Amino acid sequence: MRKPSVLVVYYSTYGFVKTLAHKIVEGLNKTDLVDVKLRQFPETLNEEILKRIHAQPRDKSVLDVTLGDDEPADAFLFNFSTRYVGAPAQVKDTLMGKMGGTFFTASQTRGQETTALSFLPNFAHHGITYVRFGYGNKFFFDLAEVIGGSPYGSGTITDSDGSRKSSEKELEITLSQGETFSKIIARTVLSVPEIEIFTKNNLDEYMVIRVMRFKMLFFALATVVSLCLVLPVNLKGDKATTDMRKLSAANLERGSRYMWVHLLYYSISVFAIVGFVFNEIPLYIKLRQMVIANSLEKSPSRALTLFIGGLEGDLKDEEKLCNTLSVLPGGVKRVVINRETYVIDSMIAKRDKVALKLEMALTKYIIKCRKVYDKYLKKFVNSSGGNPIEALEPPPLPKKYIFFMENKKGKEIVFEKVEEITHYAMVLADMNRQIIEYRNNEFNKLPKQPSGFVTFNKQIAVHMAAQSLINRSFLKVSPKLINTSNDEIIWENVNLSPLSRNSKKYISDIATILIAVTWGTLSLFITSFANPNFLLKFINIDMDDIVLLSKLNGFVPAIVLSYVVETLPSILRYFVKLEGKVRNSDIDFELSQRYFVFLAFTVFILPQISTSVVELVSVFKDFLLNPQSVLGNINDLAMSSGPFFISYVLVKACTSIINDLLFVPDLLSRVIKPYFFSNTPRQKFMLEQPIGFEWAKDVPVHFLIFLIGFTYSALAPLINIFCLCYYLYNYLKYRYNFMYVYNDSKFSYDGLSFRSMLDLSFLSLYISGVVWIIIMVVNIKVKSSEIARILITFCLLLFTRYVYTSIKKGITTEGINRDNSDGFNQNQISSESPGYTGQSQGFPKTKDKMTIEEMLKEANMKSRPKSASMGVRWADEVNPEAFNETTNDHIPKIDYDPRLSRPFRYSVEMKLSEGMEHTHNSTNSDNSNNSNSVIENEINTPEYNTDSGTTNETEFGTVSQMLRNEILSPDYRFSHYPNKNGNEEFWHDKKAFMKPSLLDLGFSIIWVPKDVTGLCNTLFQTLDDTGGEYFTIFSEGANVNPENRVNIDFNYIFDEEKILNENSS
Repeated sequence: MRKPSVLVVYYSTYGFVKTLAHKIVEGLNKTDLVDVKLRQFPETLNEEILKRIHAQPRDKSVLDVTLGDDEPADAFLFNFSTRYVGAPAQVKDTLMGKMGGTFFTASQTRGQETTALSFLPNFAHHGITYVRFGYGNKFFFDLAEVIGGSPYGSGTITDSDGSRKSSEKELEITLSQGETFSKIIARTVLSVPEIEIFTKNNLDEYMVIRVMRFKMLFFALATVVSLCLVLPVNLKGDKATTDMRKLSAANLERGSRYMWVHLLYYSISVFAIVGFVFNEIPLYIKLRQMVIANSLEKSPSRALTLFIGGLEGDLKDEEKLCNTLSVLPGGVKRVVINRETYVIDSMIAKRDKVALKLEMALTKYIIKCRKVYDKYLKKFVNSSGGNPIEALEPPPLPKKYIFFMENKKGKEIVFEKVEEITHYAMVLADMNRQIIEYRNNEFNKLPKQPSGFVTFNKQIAVHMAAQSLINRSFLKVSPKLINTSNDEIIWENVNLSPLSRNSKKYISDIATILIAVTWGTLSLFITSFANPNFLLKFINIDMDDIVLLSKLNGFVPAIVLSYVVETLPSILRYFVKLEGKVRNSDIDFELSQRYFVFLAFTVFILPQISTSVVELVSVFKDFLLNPQSVLGNINDLAMSSGPFFISYVLVKACTSIINDLLFVPDLLSRVIKPYFFSNTPRQKFMLEQPIGFEWAKDVPVHFLIFLIGFTYSALAPLINIFCLCYYLYNYLKYRYNFMYVYNDSKFSYDGLSFRSMLDLSFLSLYISGVVWIIIMVVNIKVKSSEIARILITFCLLLFTRYVYTSIKKGITTEGINRDNSDGFNQNQISSESPGYTGQSQGFPKTKDKMTIEEMLKEANMKSRPKSASMGVRWADEVNPEAFNETTNDHIPKIDYDPRLSRPFRYSVEMKLSEGMEHTHNSTNSDNSNNSNSVIENEINTPEYNTDSGTTNETEFGTVSQMLRNEILSPDYRFSHYPNKNGNEEFWHDKKAFMKPSLLDLGFSIIWVPKDVTGLCNTLFQTLDDTGGEYFTIFSEGANVNPENRVNIDFNYIFDEEKILNENSS
């Protein structure tokens, strides 16, 4: 992703327009709001004509503009000389645009306004939005000298002979236009509605924005209400507090009747949160429904494939597993059983290390050639003229020592000095040859593993299989995952047995408990001892003598604790991965839950117990002497925690803003690491990749702030102000980053992250409810009204639990019935759906009630690049009738959810059981006839079609069959590309659901910078002869800069698959 981009395009005959263009670029870069590219219009005149008109030579360092897919831009700025008060033919011939303005040169008597006016029809014809300049610069009103420009754009007064140069004031006006243009473009691009995040990115990012915006609005309203109503009540307290506690409920006496105001405020807040959730659930279900329905368009193989683990016995055979699942609607298209790949994994890992060493050695040699060339060129030019390259010899190839074992007279270690590049090239070619031979000869001998991928013909069959029992083994439930991509899978955890998985789970749980105890102790230590007050008391120094430390007393523990918990996610991620989870997304979901619990325990709960171990001891002594005093002490501790939490929220807000303003993460990942740790174009390219949204790390922190702010919103009203600032900043940051900075592919879970956020929301409400119950209990003085407060708080907690259970029932289903013959009427997804009011946040409110179709149409949903009829295909495929049906709790349900439709689940299990029994019987008969007929049976096994009741012999195939027919064919290495054999879809499906090492082509791409000296030509020819069919040297998109460091073109996308496709031809 990127900032809004501006393409400055000029056409200059005599060089004056080029001067203006560089000045306009300077103005654009000055604001740092946009990315700027400088291009020039291609010349249409021949060299003879250009010489006759005395045109200046074109600047070869500025590329010609193409305005195609390789020149993406959000806006254009055009610069050209007037031609009969119009644009030159070179400009008219090239222009294709989006958003643009003009700046120009013309004489004093003509062209300063008419040039721009005559160009406006071109903008209109090409659909370009014209950005006017206006009288935005003071020099427009300067009559001391002749100044070019007009409200249509900046300009220079010149004549046909090009004798007058641009004045300083004209250049200042041009600079001002560049700044103004960048601000307008940035404001225009950034003012897109929130729904664009869904239409252009994904549902997960859109739901994060909606949640952040609600929290921002919640604390904005809470700030106004609490400061106007709750704060005056707190000030009526009788306690003689002198610090911030005077503004909180700590100023009230225990059991004060004013606690009713706080309880009423808290109750309204709970209902507001629940109301927001009920408002979001129907919308989320509809958008989630669209995402699932569209999955067949974007990735049909992923939408129709189910991962099954824990396979045992006959189910590890492709044919038997196919027969078991063929009873489902549409039948099975393909079954792939995973295989043991330890040997080939080791071979590929070693091969990749050698390829990296070859890239590094060759890159260093190219840089060395560049240094030699530059040094020789400088020396040659100073002494004489001519072409220096003819007399320059390439530097010698680097050498290195290697050692190996020889078996002549026993084992002997032999050292030998060889040419490094040639040695690595020969080793790489040999390793790729071994990989190919191993795959050809050993694949069918690889043992099958207890997991695999089943591709169905209909999406409903995938969801039915995911909700059904595959085997009957007690306490060995097979993990079944849908909508899983190849790059999401953690292959080392795929083949774990249920026993191993459970053992790892117990180890991870024990380790997590130990970490909780350790971090809890550390948190208690920080809140107790890491404050100046305690430390100065410990060394017998009066706190009043050091004024600065007294001011920082409340901030030091919060700052230390804030940075200490930053190390938790990495540790927790390791132990969550240890549990044997199959997908990275599963790790993220579990990590977000576990990290939030840790934060709630170490940051929210423990600081409320006490801010000092000394106070804990004092409370314990008072309890022994006077047991009734414990309630008052607990109340004081709970109420006194407000200032600490205000400090913590303030610290988190400030550190977040400082990190973003100083670009600390970007500085480390995009500048320092590439500079010191990237020696090859590949390394630099990988380090320069856009960052992703680390939601599993960031979202729990946001919900911790929500937990703190929500709990103490009534007790300490000042905290609402800081929570508002925190969420306002993060809302604006995410809205920008999701559109222009973050890599969307790193945070795309088809909307499932919203379920995790729901869990965190209600967990926050539970914890807050428990804290409020404790506060109500310690404020009791045996009055009926005080007991009523306890009952109300307890009922609110039960109400929250009931709402959460009801909501989980409505959204637990993973998919929808796409195969309903009744079709889909998109008008049914309307405001008539349960809980939908038509006023969902983030959508344009042109009507009181709007359908999803109207909202998405207004947000340009159907302009997505997939196709113009995307919305029509959704309308044909999605059936929302299941969502209009509700449970007894008035929550939308899915018609085949096993937890809501018991008879359906049992029918599926009965069918699968019958399939298993049939498989078992057929297995015995098959084995009695021929024990070596597995492959033949796989090839000839008919597909069972439940719709027609007949068999279809065209679809089902197994791994063995595919590899025998495709991988072992003469041109198997490139057979999955479209220019070979015409089976692109077949290989795309297989490639998506097989371990990557089994699909390795035994071919390497060696990416090095381009050699502009020509000194490496002979070496490249030698490497091509050595590599042959096993590797190739590639140098597009990379070069050596004047500082003799590797530089890559960020507009170039390094796609190894595309390069392999080109090499295959």
